[in-house]
Amino acid sequence: MPDQWELTSGVLMLPTSIYFSKEFSRKDFVRGTGALDEMKLTAGGDHYNGTYAYYEFNSEGICSSSVATDGSYTAPAFVLGRGVRDPGGEPRLNAGGRRDFGGFVIWRNGSTSVFRDPSQIIGNTAPQ
Repeated sequence: MPDQWELTSGVLMLPTSIYFSKEFSRKDFVRGTGALDEMKLTAGGDHYNGTYAYYEFNSEGICSSSVATDGSYTAPAFVLGRGVRDPGGEPRLNAGGRRDFGGFVIWRNGSTSVFRDPSQIIGNTAPQ
């Protein structure tokens, strides 16, 4: 059906104490602004139900998550980091672990560029 989401693959489990960072993943990662779009999923069974941040691509593989109404594009980023998680809670940073982050930037054409330290692309706004 048009405009319907479909769960097409299983869950990828990250190594212990490595989490997706909603805090540092941004629609415009260079400026460190713009929260990612979120949606609530309720059709995947109790195990998958919840609120998810997402990145959207069109049928040609072009990232459409950060296209403004004027057609301009800001590269979003997917950031992982080392942290801890209380039972049922959101991931939080380890004490002294604010530099333990890496991920990739998603360019308009769908390609990516890896970075191993947020300061490589966001300058003074990087976590300390």
